[in-house]
Amino acid sequence: MGLDMMLVKRNDVEVGYWRKANAIHKWFVDNVQSGDDDCGDYMVSREDLELLLDACSKVLENHDLAEKLLPTQEGFFFGSTEYNDWYFENLEYTKRLLERILEEDDCSDL
Repeated sequence: MGLDMMLVKRNDVEVGYWRKANAIHKWFVDNVQSGDDDCGDYMVSREDLELLLDACSKVLENHDLAEKLLPTQEGFFFGSTEYNDWYFENLEYTKRLLERILEEDDCSDL
């Protein structure tokens, strides 16, 4: 049980997976889902991914920006809300993942 999220192409190919990355979850809810945290499926544009990549990069360069750009979110089974190694590892993973997706894919089918 926990906060699991997947980035999936229209042909059901999974290209990304997060577990208990509540700051990334919050970013998608706020920026892609219009604040509606309903566990639904949403279309994600290339521009969305570029914005998330930019936020991750900025926070990784300056940890003091974490609460402003990628704040954590409390929730049932959402994991830690601390800005600790786990938080920054999630951002590193997300950055590498998005760089790969944006480099290899036109993102038109996400």
